[in-house]
Amino acid sequence: RFSASYTVVPQQMPPKEHIIAVGNPGGGKSALLNSLVRKVLFRSGVSIGSGLTTHLQLHEHEGVVYGDTPGLADSKTRENAAKEIARAFRLEGSYKLFFVVTLESGRVRPQDALTIRLVLEALPDDVAYGIVINKVTESVHKKLQDEAHFQAVWNDLGFGIRPTMFFHIYPHLNQLHDADDQIAPVRPEFVSWLRELPATEIKPAAVKDIQTNEYDKIVKQLEDSLREMEQNAAKREQENARQIAALQQQIDSYKSQKKGGGFFRALEKLGGKILEKVGSRLVKAAADAILPSS
Repeated sequence: RFSASYTVVPQQMPPKEHIIAVGNPGGGKSALLNSLVRKVLFRSGVSIGSGLTTHLQLHEHEGVVYGDTPGLADSKTRENAAKEIARAFRLEGSYKLFFVVTLESGRVRPQDALTIRLVLEALPDDVAYGIVINKVTESVHKKLQDEAHFQAVWNDLGFGIRPTMFFHIYPHLNQLHDADDQIAPVRPEFVSWLRELPATEIKPAAVKDIQTNEYDKIVKQLEDSLREMEQNAAKREQENARQIAALQQQIDSYKSQKKGGGFFRALEKLGGKILEKVGSRLVKAAADAILPSS
C-alpha cells in the first residue's frame, strides 16, 4: 500500500483581449463602440458643459473587453480622466487601441492631437494604434481621397507622434447627430479595419502616468502654430496669384504685339497648362526664359 499527495495547479486563463477607444468629448467614440457590440453599453449623445464619459467603462462582449475612456480636453475632469485612461491599460492582456478624432474646417483639433501624443507617451513604444477620423461629411471625404489633403491631416497630428499605417474614415451619420444612446449601423469596412489592427500585449508595470500638467499651454502653442501655418499658406497663395497674373499679362502683351498665329496659340495653351499645374515662381522664371522682353 502507498499514499500519494497531489497539488492542484489552477488553470491559467489566457489574457483578455481589450479594444480601447480614446478620444475627447463629442468625438463619437461611445457610439462607435456601441456599433461594434450591437447594443447600447456605452452612453453616447450630447452633454452640455462636459463629456458623458467621466470614468473608464468596461464591458465584455463575446470574450472581448471593450473600453470607453474619458477625454482630456475638459480641464475640470482632466486629472481624473488621465488616471482612468492609464487604468484601462493596466489590466493585463492584449490591446487594440484606436483614437477617435474629428475635423474642424478640415483640420485636426489641437486637443485631439495632444491627447494622442500624451497617451502614447505613457505606453510602451511598441504599442500599435489606429486613428478613426469620425463624423466626416461627404465633401470632406472626397477631399481626403486626395493624397495631399490626407497628408495635411497627418501633418496636423504628426508633431511628436510616432506614425501609424492604420487610419479609418468614418462618415457622418445624420441619424446619430445629437441623439442619445444610439447604435450606429455596423459598417463592415470598420469591422474589417479593426480586425486588421494589430493587438499588443501590455504589462501593467510598463504603463506610465499620463502627464497633463501643461495641457492647456501646449494646446495654445499648437493653436498659435496652426494659425501661423494658415497665415503663411494664405500669403503663399496670394504671391502665387500675383505671379500667375503677371505671367498671363506678359503673355497677353507679347501676343498683342506680334499678332501671332498658330505658334502663339500653342504658346498660350501651353502657358495656360503651366499656370494651372504649377502656379509658383518657377512659372515666372520659365516665362522670362521663353518670352523676350518688349
